Amino acid sequence: MKTSIRKIAIVAAFGAAAAGAVGAVVASGAYENGGAQTASKLLTLDGDPVSVPATVARGLTGDMRRAYGLDLDAAKRIPAPDGEGDWLVVPGSNGACVTFPDSSGACSDASGLAKGHLISESLPANPDFVAPDKSGPVSREDVIGDGPSTVRGLVPDGVTSVIIKNLAEGKSIRADVKNNGFQITARTGAQPPSFELINVDGTTSEFPAG
Repeated sequence: MKTSIRKIAIVAAFGAAAAGAVGAVVASGAYENGGAQTASKLLTLDGDPVSVPATVARGLTGDMRRAYGLDLDAAKRIPAPDGEGDWLVVPGSNGACVTFPDSSGACSDASGLAKGHLISESLPANPDFVAPDKSGPVSREDVIGDGPSTVRGLVPDGVTSVIIKNLAEGKSIRADVKNNGFQITARTGAQPPSFELINVDGTTSEFPAG
């Protein structure tokens, strides 16, 4: 499966150290377009207000701030679902961006956020991969190295758990949602994972990543 360099390079928008730390990040829904809706209506985000670090602020380019209506003054720090570090969430009038402890991150507009499409997959680095000189499609198989991936994301209020499917060997893992976030670390396969969101009322929704 081909993945655009622009999607993989989203890691660079949130800190130069991330590329060496996690190899590549594939962000589902990162460039979706949809109707405007404030993130505050979709995410409770029970966290502490925080000043956005300069490195993160520089990564949130003017185009991104306009596209998602980002309000850096409304940023919050929420505990990571696995208890390791914090996530920094920057909400906006049409979506949100989130950065993770490894300096990677992802964004989605409100339409994607409402569907739970703000997903980030941090792939293990392939030491033999050499990025092409020009922007273009690269193979997931070329980018991914040996080892587990970290799959995480933000989901709207009312989602209690997420089943991450299509992992290595066809396995699935169910992750509880904590403060709108979920996270797993597991080996992923040649194809991106797919997701089933479980709502508090028992209803579900599914979607592929990538």
